[in-house]
Amino acid sequence: MRFIYLDCSLIKTAGHHYNFCKRIIGMAEEANIPVKILANSSLETDLIEELNAVPYFRYHAYWAPSKLGSMRSALTAMETVRQATLEELMGISGIRSDDIIYVNSVLPAQLLALNQWAQSMGPDAPTIIAEVFFKTSVTFNEQTYTEHSDNIVDNLWLYIGDILPKPEKLNFNLISFDPKVSDIYSRILRQPVFTLTNPLSILSPPQNRTGKKIITVGLGGHQRYQKGYHHMVGILCNFLQETGWDNVRFRLHHSSPDEMHDVQQALRELTQLDQRIELVEGPLTVDEWNAFIDSLDIVLCPYEPIAYKGSWSGLVREALSCGSPVIVPRDSVSADFLSKKHVLFEDFAEWTVSDIFEALKKIVNDYDRYASSTYKAAKLLYENEHEANIVKEIIEKFI
Repeated sequence: MRFIYLDCSLIKTAGHHYNFCKRIIGMAEEANIPVKILANSSLETDLIEELNAVPYFRYHAYWAPSKLGSMRSALTAMETVRQATLEELMGISGIRSDDIIYVNSVLPAQLLALNQWAQSMGPDAPTIIAEVFFKTSVTFNEQTYTEHSDNIVDNLWLYIGDILPKPEKLNFNLISFDPKVSDIYSRILRQPVFTLTNPLSILSPPQNRTGKKIITVGLGGHQRYQKGYHHMVGILCNFLQETGWDNVRFRLHHSSPDEMHDVQQALRELTQLDQRIELVEGPLTVDEWNAFIDSLDIVLCPYEPIAYKGSWSGLVREALSCGSPVIVPRDSVSADFLSKKHVLFEDFAEWTVSDIFEALKKIVNDYDRYASSTYKAAKLLYENEHEANIVKEIIEKFI
């Protein structure tokens, strides 16, 4: 048995691709399973050596969704990526039926290619685990059982749900890391999507943050418009005008600071106005990321509510595991997750600076109550899931 990790979007340390690879491969190695990693052909040189990975795939998963001028251009791009990815999959030599193929963050083009690859191998196909990924705003009419979305990426998913062959007699499995996401995609793709434990879940025993003298608010990761990063300028301006918040600090991390340049520059200028605002710029190692998350006493997720209605957030789960109160969009997967953990959190209905800042004020002004609730929930999460191992889950469930 070998654990073969495929990620066409693994290029650099920014984002979840690197962290997922490190943690999942680490679990396989701990189980004494030989590993092989095939990443994007543009994989950074340092990571080739660190991960012992092979630069391989020509297209990253987000290339096709970026060509969204029209549904026609999106379908054309998807077909280009499907054909290239299928050729590359067919070119992987030495695949055995007892191998486990784990594919991180597939979008429609990769999923179609994987399915065709598995079908071509027939009874000799290995166990394939494909993690479905992307934010979806698909809505379901419970009376007519029809799906609807005005979003082009959503419609790509709905399209392949109509044409994706069922992998009969093949060990081809779709997964996600949240029950709500699994339910949405199982309905879109019309086949089961299993829920496994998020490999980003538990980092260390949580902190009890009640009684904190200094409260640090922050967010982190690869920032973009849908994550509401542009709202941080207005949120910080409100913060600077707020009285009685001398004990509040902000730490904002952006792994690719050259992106959203105007926003990043405006935030840099704000740091010159008040030393309570700190920017952390550039990719972080796994240990640096863990330390950064643990340094935050409130984790702010100013995400677009529609985009995150059907998408999980690793940041939310990691924040909870550290005992940090969280702010999330209302009716999102993250809000549902926190509710099920019986933790006190705040949400916002409108994607505006005023709504998000009001949610933040509620936590800051009653911090110990939120921190106490989060700590209790985090302790239970740690006790129940800190030994969870996605590689062991895959073997137990699918082998």
